[in-house]
Amino acid sequence: MKITKEQLKKINEINEAVKDLDPILKERIIDYELYELFKDDYLKIAPFIKKEGTQTDLSNKTYDVIEPTPIEKNKSIPSLKDFFNEKKPISAIETVVVFGFYLEHFEKKVEFGEKDISNAYFEARVRKPKAIGQALRDTKNIKGYLVEGRKRGKFRLSNEGENLVIHDLPRKFKTKP
Repeated sequence: MKITKEQLKKINEINEAVKDLDPILKERIIDYELYELFKDDYLKIAPFIKKEGTQTDLSNKTYDVIEPTPIEKNKSIPSLKDFFNEKKPISAIETVVVFGFYLEHFEKKVEFGEKDISNAYFEARVRKPKAIGQALRDTKNIKGYLVEGRKRGKFRLSNEGENLVIHDLPRKFKTKP
C-alpha cells in the first residue's frame, strides 16, 4: 500500500503531538487518528508508526507502508466463538465486555456499537438479550466497563473492562459480577 505525502505529514504530526503521553493513551489516540485518516485501509496502515530518530524523505509523492512485524503476522487470532468459550462470561454485562475486547483487540475496531455487538452475538452463536442497546448502557453505567466513544451510540472498553477480560475471566467461582 502507498500513502501520500499529506498522509505521511499527518502521521508525523500525530506522532509529534502524542510523543510525551502515557503509552496506552498514546496508542489509543494514534489508533483513533489513523482510523479517521485512512478509514477503509486502517488495518493496513495501523502498524506504521514513525520511529524516533529516523529521517523521512518528503521529496517522493508516495511512501511504502512498513509491514507488520513477523510476530503480528504469525499471531493466531481465535474465532469469536472460541474466545467467548475460553473466557466463559456468566452475565450479559460480561458478555458485552468480552465481545468488545474481541472487537478492539482482534478486529482492531476503535469503537463499537449496538450493531457490532449484535453481530458478535450471532457469530459466537450466543442467545441475544432482549435489548442489546440497554445491555451496552448497563455495562457502561452500572459496572463502568465501557466508556462513550466519540460518536453517539459508540463505545470503547475502559481500563476496568480490559482488566476484567485479561485478568478475571474465566472466573474461578460461579458468582455474578
